[in-house]
Amino acid sequence: MFNHLFRLIVATVFFSVPFSGHLLAKTEDVCVPHFCVQTITDGNDVAVIGINKSDFTPYSVKFDLELKNMDVFPEKQRREFVVPAGQRLLLFVLRGKENAAWSYRYEFRTQNGDVEAVHDKEFKYRVPIAKGTSAYVSQSCNGTFSHFGPSKHAIDLTMNVGTPIHAARGGQVIAVKEDSDKRGNTKDFIDDANEIKILHDDGTIGFYVHLKKDGALVEPGQHVRKGEKIALSGNTGWTTAPHLHFEVFTVNENFITHTVPIKFATSKGIVSCVDLGDISPG
Repeated sequence: MFNHLFRLIVATVFFSVPFSGHLLAKTEDVCVPHFCVQTITDGNDVAVIGINKSDFTPYSVKFDLELKNMDVFPEKQRREFVVPAGQRLLLFVLRGKENAAWSYRYEFRTQNGDVEAVHDKEFKYRVPIAKGTSAYVSQSCNGTFSHFGPSKHAIDLTMNVGTPIHAARGGQVIAVKEDSDKRGNTKDFIDDANEIKILHDDGTIGFYVHLKKDGALVEPGQHVRKGEKIALSGNTGWTTAPHLHFEVFTVNENFITHTVPIKFATSKGIVSCVDLGDISPG
């Protein structure tokens, strides 16, 4: 089981320049985990730059602005941006009006993932186990225990610890955690789950959770093919029994990660929102 905890990181900054004040060039950084907003002030111009400090994960950032005697370029109402992994990107420029005191306040929030991603609804995902084997679907989409709200399209597959896990879709490994041997049946253990995240070519992220300690068979930055063996299943984190939690997620307009509906190619055909019971790769 797994249920999203939305770790939105929010920061607020205020800056003011008095009328007729002389402002020298100045650079300031405001940083949260994995992301910095840098402002470079030169005269009446303030360049706002996003810096993604993650090696492999794209980050989305959203701004709320309060401006006094300032214009913003480019002029657009939505202030949402995606900064690719490891990149520094000019987001927008604020310009103070001549012969006037000006000020700005901004709040920004970040989320791992791509707010502009559009899921390929026709893609056929592989059941993430070896061909010729089966697993028991113990919780499917809209599961009453933990698959509701943003997690409603997830699936839980009951299996023994150490069962090989295969990539349901190809992509780049962007995160690996495999150092935990802790588990429990309350949300207090949610951060103790071992997991792998794979970035797909449509910007969505495949999420494999509750893996065995030291059970990852891939590394961040590695590209994997659909069906490639990537991990060993386990029983770590918030769980009541050994199983694999699998989902595909993206970032919605409220900057919350949420699962998307997916289709599995199974031995019984193409299935959406699989039924409880045994399932095998097609």
